[in-house]
Amino acid sequence: MDIQAYFEEWSRCPGETVRMAISTPYPSVRATLVRLVSGPGQGETVEGRTVDFSSALDATVPGRVQSTAIGSYAQLPLPAAIAGGAVSVHCWAWPTVPEREAPQTIWSLGEIALVIASGAIQLRSRDETILSIEQALVARNWYSIVATIASGQALIDLQRIGGKVGAHRAATAKTSAEVSATTLTLAASGIDSIGSPLKPYNGKIDSPALYLTGLASQIVAALHGGKHPEAKPWASWALDRDFAAEAIAPAFPGGRPGRLFNGAERGVTGRNWDGRSDSFLEVPGQYCALQFHDDDMVDSNWDYDLAFQLPETLSSGVYAVRVDAGGSRNHFPLFVRAKTGGGAPVLFLAPTNTYLAYANRRPLFNVRPGFPNWLTGSYRHFPVDMYIIEWLEHVGIGYEVATDEDLEREGRALLDRYAVVVTGSHPEYWTRAGLDIVDGYLNEGGRIMYLGGNGFYWVTSRYADKPSVIEVRRDNSGTRCWDAPYGERTHVATSELGGIWRSRGRGPNRMLGVGFASEGWSKGCGYRRLDASYDSPAAKFFDGVPEDVVGDYGHVLGGAVGDEVDRFDIALGSPEHAYVLGTSTGLGNEYQLVIEDMTLSMPDQGGAQRPDMVRADMVLFPIDGGGCVFSVGSITYGGALAWNGCDNGLSRLTANVLTAFASREPVF
Repeated sequence: MDIQAYFEEWSRCPGETVRMAISTPYPSVRATLVRLVSGPGQGETVEGRTVDFSSALDATVPGRVQSTAIGSYAQLPLPAAIAGGAVSVHCWAWPTVPEREAPQTIWSLGEIALVIASGAIQLRSRDETILSIEQALVARNWYSIVATIASGQALIDLQRIGGKVGAHRAATAKTSAEVSATTLTLAASGIDSIGSPLKPYNGKIDSPALYLTGLASQIVAALHGGKHPEAKPWASWALDRDFAAEAIAPAFPGGRPGRLFNGAERGVTGRNWDGRSDSFLEVPGQYCALQFHDDDMVDSNWDYDLAFQLPETLSSGVYAVRVDAGGSRNHFPLFVRAKTGGGAPVLFLAPTNTYLAYANRRPLFNVRPGFPNWLTGSYRHFPVDMYIIEWLEHVGIGYEVATDEDLEREGRALLDRYAVVVTGSHPEYWTRAGLDIVDGYLNEGGRIMYLGGNGFYWVTSRYADKPSVIEVRRDNSGTRCWDAPYGERTHVATSELGGIWRSRGRGPNRMLGVGFASEGWSKGCGYRRLDASYDSPAAKFFDGVPEDVVGDYGHVLGGAVGDEVDRFDIALGSPEHAYVLGTSTGLGNEYQLVIEDMTLSMPDQGGAQRPDMVRADMVLFPIDGGGCVFSVGSITYGGALAWNGCDNGLSRLTANVLTAFASREPVF
């Protein structure tokens, strides 16, 4: 990808300034503004149909390559400069990949560093090894490590916590090296010109402390035992508080705070975690560790190459800055929301929390029109959302656009401007604040069309001072591709307990009528109409829809039902008065029942074997006070809406619902 770019803010209002950073090896870049009005593959280009807005932006800027700092580390200022003399450093370390041949630095003081390489623990001066203990470290074990340089001698003394055999290792060597430093750096031997750590470390570091003396053997033994010896450290830091902060308070008087860089993780279990609690709120002293990764990053921190003002008269919608350079072209989405009182009855809520959760880097390579997904071989997330946008354009009812961040910032004031909210295809990641806003909106007359699957699922937090960063700790429940380690499910951003909302009593069935049932990425299918679609007050929405099966077509996996799907289930809170209008015609065994529906590992849980559980349901139900919900329970639904230029039965059905919901008149 030879043109990369991102916006400082990807949701803006007319009249506001858009700032964009670009990186490319080409000498110049042309940037123009377009509006995206279709899903991928529509029209003559993979990104779909666009409307030219070059009157708002048509600029050529110099090209340049910009670099991103990768890898987390910490810098902790010392009480005073060290210039020779005796120095001892004690810390606990929990390396995750000590077997790697490439050196990994646990800590450094100027040119002196404690380094892991090929399972050995080494004391180095620059690249010269002063002392090494071979085959010293095993992954994911805690070690208490004391390193000393004093009186021409170097010492490493380590104790494996809980080790059964050969747990204690020690070695000494003569050295002429001396320590000269003003800062203790964790997880790096130095920092390069762009801010990446040199010889970065993967693992945890707990409670580093410095002594301006050699340490007697009984003091070393006490440190290894986790006791507080009589010798007090010259420098240490308070890691048992302010877990959401990047600043690290010194535990010595008059000191300057240290700082974490590039996403070093807090709220992780330390060397003394005993499993009695899984929250740093209850036992902060058991969470004094920091975790580092050599591929951590938060922000590319590029300089901006482009800044332009959106016209005051620009309509809300999904736009993109099209960048062309050297024969290459890319589109970077920009969400233009309306100023207060825009007047349209429909709000499309772009599921940007999901975009962030599945992001690979900033810039977000996989949030682009026409970008295929590796998992399905088809489209997912933003490209599927663009099929919903295409359908909204086709229906012709006025709509505006906002993002998850906008919802959480503006609250009910945003939703109350609209008669109906239309979701994207995979609104999976929701904060408590976001759920409360939508729930209150529905209970006071608002309406929602949930046109996706596996939505409202994972507990999510947003950092107040970094709104582009969300926190998700997947807990040890729910259908997931990774687990938060034991003891680390509490979010540092909000102190919210991680996991799925269903485990917290706030599963989506109660609010939206359906909840996650299955996932699989083979061929999709349609919905078979049920009795309520023929003989109930909701049957009117099928005017112009004579077929008994709808949605057995589509741009994504060949059907309206596919990828991840949700079912109606009264036992999980689905309202018993809901009209169940349709159910999937049948999914294959590639679609498996979600983990949270099983208490034991059992065979034969696929779609063909358990159609009672592995299915998508289409439901509609009213709420006292004028509210109403229409849910379809499938990620691929948008691709079917746009099938055949939106001229199909599923499109007509959904348009009938939208027309009724947007009218502000009683639905029934």
